Amino acid sequence: MGAAPTAPSPDGYVFPIPGGYTNANQVVLGQDAAGRTFSSCGPTDDGRIKPDVVADGVQLITTDSDADNDVNIRSGTSFAAPSVTGAINLLRQRYEQLHPETPPLRASTWKALVIHTADEAGLHPGPDYRFGWGLMNTRRAALLLGQNATNGWKAFLKEVRLEPGGVIEFSVVAAGGTNELRITHAWTDAPGVAESVFTVDSPALKLVNDLDLRVISPSGVTNFPYVLDPVTRTIAASRADNFRDNVEQVVITNAVANGVYMVRITHKGTLTNNMGQWDSIVLSGVVPQSKSTLRITDFAITGTNTLMMSWDAVVGQNYQVQYRNNVEGPGWTDIGGVINAAQTNVSVTLPYDAQQPHRFFQVIEVP
Repeated sequence: MGAAPTAPSPDGYVFPIPGGYTNANQVVLGQDAAGRTFSSCGPTDDGRIKPDVVADGVQLITTDSDADNDVNIRSGTSFAAPSVTGAINLLRQRYEQLHPETPPLRASTWKALVIHTADEAGLHPGPDYRFGWGLMNTRRAALLLGQNATNGWKAFLKEVRLEPGGVIEFSVVAAGGTNELRITHAWTDAPGVAESVFTVDSPALKLVNDLDLRVISPSGVTNFPYVLDPVTRTIAASRADNFRDNVEQVVITNAVANGVYMVRITHKGTLTNNMGQWDSIVLSGVVPQSKSTLRITDFAITGTNTLMMSWDAVVGQNYQVQYRNNVEGPGWTDIGGVINAAQTNVSVTLPYDAQQPHRFFQVIEVP
């Protein structure tokens, strides 16, 4: 009797590349002593891409349980997974060095970063069901964190809240030349309804909040993300609407140098509980632009007890509106909650007190 099938692992394991990665053919799935490949391959029952990435997991020296100082040599996804986990922790430490005053990044941001910076693997460009999005490249991920901290303002890494019925939208300037324009986004999806214990291998879609990434070229062409076909699993990824995965990626290999591309993210249907969905966006192949000046662009009383305020914003930046009733002090008071910018111009409705005609307002950036 054959072994029971196993669920696809979030990461697969591959042979080490002693001389360093140079091409996709070097990435080979791990095998046992008999030459059998047993690194789990995707897809999931509903067609989602698994594994997410692959890492070295062949003949690794690891601790063992026979004694306190015992080590052994092991292979498998159980040994690729710790290297991915440890690498992400090193990246987290690097991020904290670069941004000591900011909150930690979301789990979906680390996932998007690792997938975005992975080395190509497999027979075709893009993801596949054997190697996922490729071989984890920790160095490239660390360099992108550094670029995001020193060049531009959130030019390479954004955490943005997509509101129900809303849109995340911003433009980027492509570097062009040999630099492909690459945009990856990922989100922690809302929990779905559990399957019955009597349901086996159900192909029913599991994605709850279905976000959609599109990148519009300077000439108006809409670029779609990669998608895989779970029926014909070995063919190359195509470009179309992805309704299965909570990771999407658009790659434009011939981006126009200094061309302005519009990145747009929307959602299908309704979001769970009619609440916003945090989305993590990673970019490369872009020319960082100067940070826009924070200034109020519009201000008007819109009702008996409301007013509207707009300002130029950086997508992914958090802002706080404040007020005081005397220009000389005693200080500023927050009004409303923290606002995450999903577009380059933000408009908010605020309470208005007609009995306080000399109220002063300002907008500040917050972590």
